[in-house]
Amino acid sequence: MTEGERELIATVVSSRNHCRFCTAAHTAAANILLEDNQAAEAVKGDLSQAPVSEKMKTLLVIAAAVQGSGKNVTSEMVALARG
Repeated sequence: MTEGERELIATVVSSRNHCRFCTAAHTAAANILLEDNQAAEAVKGDLSQAPVSEKMKTLLVIAAAVQGSGKNVTSEMVALARG
């Protein structure tokens, strides 16, 4: 996983935590590292439509689930990530 991809995950979690400072920081870092100003904005909205790989979408869905509670992660999510 690249640094930019890790920043996308942090962007999703920070956004769902409603932490404006962290969301802005991780968004900016993702934009720089990915050389793409659209991906981080997109993952904060509809993950299914974000311009990232299917593998990354799967990992972002897991990150979003974990943000709520680790118990929200299903075996189906894990299987897709291993895919």
